[in-house]
Amino acid sequence: HFHNLVLWAGFFPEDLNYLPHQSYLRDKKLYFAYGDQDQFITPARLEWHEEITIKNALEVQTIPFVGKHEVARERLQEFWKCLRLE
Repeated sequence: HFHNLVLWAGFFPEDLNYLPHQSYLRDKKLYFAYGDQDQFITPARLEWHEEITIKNALEVQTIPFVGKHEVARERLQEFWKCLRLE
């Protein structure tokens, strides 16, 4: 079991159908964090990812941060603190 799912500089797999799992995902918090300088996350890819989440009725909180395609310890610690406060 999990309560929070964080996609850090990555996308939901496009080949999965999430609709049959809505009852399971309904009480989960889904996050998409990415760096504003990430060379792999282009405006077109962001739009594509948004289409996937809409098509699958996924409620995802998008969290852009200053940085590249990396897991910056400081950003991750800030995010973790925010999760613990919710």
